[in-house]
Amino acid sequence: MKLGRRKQPPNPPSGENPYLGLRRQFLELGPEVVDAPLRAVALELGMAGGSASVVCVADGTTSMYTSGGGGYLGMGGHEPVRQANAVFRAAVAARLDTLAPTVDVPLPGAGEVNVVAVTADGVRLLRCAEAAAKDPGSPAYPLYVAGQIVVTQIRLVAEARGR
Repeated sequence: MKLGRRKQPPNPPSGENPYLGLRRQFLELGPEVVDAPLRAVALELGMAGGSASVVCVADGTTSMYTSGGGGYLGMGGHEPVRQANAVFRAAVAARLDTLAPTVDVPLPGAGEVNVVAVTADGVRLLRCAEAAAKDPGSPAYPLYVAGQIVVTQIRLVAEARGR
């Protein structure tokens, strides 16, 4: 995965939303890129106008991008973001049994949350309403909070850089 902020990956397939290409790269992350039992995790948030993905890879690569375009790629070069990445991955690893194995990860609809783990054994998913993810009694709650910490750190770094 390349470092640096970009609005589009290079040469997306004709007519494809760049967001879908980035998302597919994450979901298909193989051992040739990151050889770890838990290769990457993501918090995906559905909104009225589309969705956003916060992706944390085991090598520290951290990105946040939206289906409407734009985002931040390669933010793991900043220590606070890298630390938040590690915390989010650890939270998911500790609760991996709450994510169901799946072959299909649908985009979250408005008010929905996906917590996705790409493992050496395949993709796992916890999908729920965002209201449920915000409930401290929900199994999704600690994962949602850890993912939101990554979002906060990305925003703080972006603000400090004047973006």
